[in-house]
Amino acid sequence: MEKIFSEISLKPNNGVSSTPTIIHPSQQADYTMLLEEDQVMTIRHLLQSDGAVLLRGFDNLNTVAAFQEVFEKMCGSMLEYKFQTSPRSQVDANVYTSTDHPASQKIHMHTESSYSKAWPRYIGFYCLQPPTAMGQTPIAREHDIIADMDDHARLKFEQYGVKYVRNFTKGLG
Repeated sequence: MEKIFSEISLKPNNGVSSTPTIIHPSQQADYTMLLEEDQVMTIRHLLQSDGAVLLRGFDNLNTVAAFQEVFEKMCGSMLEYKFQTSPRSQVDANVYTSTDHPASQKIHMHTESSYSKAWPRYIGFYCLQPPTAMGQTPIAREHDIIADMDDHARLKFEQYGVKYVRNFTKGLG
């Protein structure tokens, strides 16, 4: 493990940009150390360069209030979930459940709030209750998806742009 500053070690993502950089304390540490300015700047840099970070193993990062505190220090104010397209429950101020789908259903890859005029620059996920089986939150960087697209298809998007059509249906979104 590469030591990046005194109390936190970094597990590099091996150059795979679709894998979040994992940050965990090299020794027992309270989450409030993440709020120190040098840690904030390092994590912001990793967010910019790697696209995602995963914080694991920090003491007391086990409440919605702690999650909000860390997220807002790293990324700024949380947005309200407007123009809902998925059934979600509000947990606290601008903190919502992922999607209230039955466990048997998959949530397909999507671009969060792409239909909106104001979309989030950052998305934070917090797991209060880990699943007993399965459970996953796949993420992808749009830069990587676009880079992997067939050139002909990508050029069509660049030439014509994108138009989003929202269809309202009964039941789960």
